[in-house]
Amino acid sequence: MAKPYFLKRTEQFFKTQKALKEALKNIKDSYEKGEYIEDTIHCLILKDFIEEIHKDNQEILADFSLDNCRFYVDDSEDYPTKCIYIVDGEDDDKKRSFSVRNLEPPSYKSNFSQRCSHVIRPIKAEKKREMIDEQNLEGDIKDFLLLHVKPEFSKIVNDFISENFLSEKLEEIVSKNGENLNVPEFVGEYEYLNNKFIEYYQSLIPSIVYNLTKKET
Repeated sequence: MAKPYFLKRTEQFFKTQKALKEALKNIKDSYEKGEYIEDTIHCLILKDFIEEIHKDNQEILADFSLDNCRFYVDDSEDYPTKCIYIVDGEDDDKKRSFSVRNLEPPSYKSNFSQRCSHVIRPIKAEKKREMIDEQNLEGDIKDFLLLHVKPEFSKIVNDFISENFLSEKLEEIVSKNGENLNVPEFVGEYEYLNNKFIEYYQSLIPSIVYNLTKKET
């Protein structure tokens, strides 16, 4: 069974590596050479790709802050095709191209984030309904994506891991790739983390800034 990829900032699932590669390629192809990537969803997807999935992520993250960067499309320095560049938010001359085809298998951190997102699905669905009604929007709840603007969902998960001293135990806590599960699970003695994360998330709801956006069709 193919292992899905989970992007924590947009809380999107891609069932296969091929599907994720196609989504990344579509982002690249939707911009002209020399054009900055301004779409919020596209930028969040690229940040997750670099942070969790790209094979050279540690090297890239050592030089660039994902909290202060931009992306643009231009000619590749090595191949006769377009590619995506990450640019330092303070220095336009500091940039680096990266391939959208260099993928690693989902990490334990990514699987942990996916499980956290899964257990709060009912809470997010209710928040969607509330915001749809408040804004008098038309369409099915499934037509909309609920984004965490501040803090981002990645920070919520990172803070939960830090506050509960879990960073060194992720391999023990979450199910491994290749176990034929649609969604990773907290295993054995760590099953209590399902309810613990729900309670943690609920305590943050009053301070979370959300954005409701229509999914691309």
